Amino acid sequence: MVDRIKIGDFLRNLRNEKDLTQEELAEKFGVSSRSVSRWENGNTMPELGILLELADFYDVDIKEIIDGERKSEIMEKETKDTLTKVADYAKTEKKITVRRKCVLTLISAFVTIAIVIGFVEFLRMPLFNVQGQEITVHSAYRYETEEGYKYFVLYSTPNYSRMQLNFSVEDATTLEMNVKKTLFAKTITDVPVTTHVAVYECGWTSNDNGGRDFSDFDKVTFAEKEIWNKVKNQNDSVPEYVLAYEDFEENSGNTVAWIVEEDYLEALYSDGTSIKWDYNGNRMSE
Repeated sequence: MVDRIKIGDFLRNLRNEKDLTQEELAEKFGVSSRSVSRWENGNTMPELGILLELADFYDVDIKEIIDGERKSEIMEKETKDTLTKVADYAKTEKKITVRRKCVLTLISAFVTIAIVIGFVEFLRMPLFNVQGQEITVHSAYRYETEEGYKYFVLYSTPNYSRMQLNFSVEDATTLEMNVKKTLFAKTITDVPVTTHVAVYECGWTSNDNGGRDFSDFDKVTFAEKEIWNKVKNQNDSVPEYVLAYEDFEENSGNTVAWIVEEDYLEALYSDGTSIKWDYNGNRMSE
């Protein structure tokens, strides 16, 4: 059985090793600091896509995160024997000729120069947004919770090796959501397109009485395209899968897993049952 408390402690230790705050880690992965807190307290688990990115970021295996500890440094005897043989082979290998050394030295020099030039060019070139036509928004809804309004967006993008979801509010009425990738990002060919869920939790704003209320937006854009408008969409019926995802995020104890696929979403429940929906919110037969 997965020990979420142990996993949370492990994730906290990994973050501390990086000397990052919860807010800094949340910004890097495009989530709220509260989500990071929930991971580290063992209340929730990161979704699979973020779990893979965390493993890459912390330079650990997925299994190490799930086990909540690093692998043992004691190797199996067969592995030790193999490494010993490799070391013996390296010791008996013939010395490299002078000419080969010269060639390798020249190649190394050219590579070093190329890296320096490339790095200089990289510093001169900014990060850039994923092109709008590369993003497909399947659904966007606003729903209300005890904590205030939240905005749910189901979207697909090319599956880049490095991608970050950034949120920014231009003014009091408009929420602008952007997906960014680094300069040297490349598409993962095995799974060229991936589908994601993004939930934006509104921040605090002061009201006239000195108290604080959750802010409310008139318009939401995603990759510079309008995806939700209060005049057009505020009375839209929120699909069942949005509320199921909210239960999953809030760790109600009922929804234990959430699956996002190319043409459906699925909630797995603690009693062993599951429900699938298409993107239009219709339940799908098993």
